Amino acid sequence: MASLAMIPKKPTAVEFLKLMSGPKVDVIVGKDKKHYSLPKDLLCYHSRYFDRCFNGGFKEAEEQKLELLEDSVEDFEILFEFMLQGSVPDVIHTRGTVATCMDMIAYADKFAMGEAFCELLCDGMTTVLENHATKSHHLAMRISPADIQLVFRLTRAGSPLRALLAKDVLSYTGIKGNDQIFRDVEKEIPEFALEMLQQIRLSIPYGSRWIDPFSGKMRKG
Repeated sequence: MASLAMIPKKPTAVEFLKLMSGPKVDVIVGKDKKHYSLPKDLLCYHSRYFDRCFNGGFKEAEEQKLELLEDSVEDFEILFEFMLQGSVPDVIHTRGTVATCMDMIAYADKFAMGEAFCELLCDGMTTVLENHATKSHHLAMRISPADIQLVFRLTRAGSPLRALLAKDVLSYTGIKGNDQIFRDVEKEIPEFALEMLQQIRLSIPYGSRWIDPFSGKMRKG
């Protein structure tokens, strides 16, 4: 996996004003070509993608204009709200689904902002998954192998979202992992296999019985 760039720290009030007061660029979004005139420095501060577009050797740098005609206006505005506020609309946390959150992470990844959104949406996904775990074991409502691949590509060891995904898979498949698709992911992503092992250990009460692999005898503790 390629090395991850550091998430930009939240700018101070003075830094934020400076980012907002610089030159503007034109961003055209969606099939209806909604036009935004946005602070270039703010976009480039948060996203290497925008930095390459507006400061690189592309036509976007020459024209200071970027077209994102395949993108959703709603998704783009959530992305820009994060740049302005350091947060996302409450609706994602209160009425979001696993798919809503993961789609937003995937969209942010397009702009090299995926890891930041993994951190940002972790609490909301925790609420969603806890609700689903108590109501349904239907896989469509929970984490998928593609979600695991995306999150483990974007995040580092110790990420709360990595642990959350492993907890959900454990809740769904049990300790023995009775689902081949997730066993396959463990083989493909060693970091996920390690996270699963850690969550399994945490889920077993102290003093539980286990089988000694050499003697075959039942042991305790």
